[in-house]
Amino acid sequence: MQLPCGHCVCDGCITTLFDSDGYGHCPMIQDSCIETFAESEVHHDYGLRRDILSASVNCPEKENGCPYTAKLEKIESHLSSDCEWRLINCTFKDKGCDENIRYKDLQDHISTFCLQAPVVCAFCQLPVLRGKMRAHQEDICKEISLSCPYGCGIQSLKRDRMTQHMKECCNRLIPCRYQTFGCTFKGKIHEHINHEEIFPHKHLEMSVMVVKDLLQGKEKTRIEMKGIAKENQCLRNTVNMLTEEIKQVKTFLGIPKNFADIALRQSRSLPTALSTLVEKQQTPMPSCMFVPRTKPQNQRSRHNSSSS
Repeated sequence: MQLPCGHCVCDGCITTLFDSDGYGHCPMIQDSCIETFAESEVHHDYGLRRDILSASVNCPEKENGCPYTAKLEKIESHLSSDCEWRLINCTFKDKGCDENIRYKDLQDHISTFCLQAPVVCAFCQLPVLRGKMRAHQEDICKEISLSCPYGCGIQSLKRDRMTQHMKECCNRLIPCRYQTFGCTFKGKIHEHINHEEIFPHKHLEMSVMVVKDLLQGKEKTRIEMKGIAKENQCLRNTVNMLTEEIKQVKTFLGIPKNFADIALRQSRSLPTALSTLVEKQQTPMPSCMFVPRTKPQNQRSRHNSSSS
């Protein structure tokens, strides 16, 4: 933009030159330019604009390796479409990848590093995100070959077959059949034979203790149930006695059997009756209803005699 004094400023700076009164001040104070001007006196300098856009400049990414040099007017197009060194978002940004990559490195990032890029599992040939491939192969993939974790020597069973094998493997650790009685032993199948031969008395003792506890618990429960039944019968007797007494009171007072229903109907009409009563209390009485008070005859007679 060209000012009346001949100096030029860019479009972005022109608005900062005007004060609150609407007058602009030239920024070239070091040249002793103190001229003021109105906004209408500022014009586009198309000649200078053409010269600037025709100037040869380097790509802004030159420091990162871009060798491109061209007229300024072509730099923006270069940055938006051609520059190999410009920063861009990963193709899988919407999937969660937040990496900013040089355009020239995008394909290498996707094929090697991006955790959100889909890759094919080498065993089941299904697409899986790179960041989840390890978990897929360790816990999910049905085609991967596994070794028996119990060390029986089998090394190449697929996951489904390995799951079944682990239930039958001779090296698996099995809890003692007296586990429910308190035995904590776990061992391989052949170890259980020795275990049961060595500890028969221990197992018998555990079984006896469990049976004893069950019998004691059963007896305790029987006693508690007997007490509850007795208490329940006492409550029934009390209810029957109170019911009979209430019948006798009603008969003595002449209360009808449907007394409760009558009382309920009357209680429902009570608010309406109270409202009517309140309205009557708030209604002013006519003036003709008021009678002036007069002194009794004997009081007037005493008053007249005292006056005389």
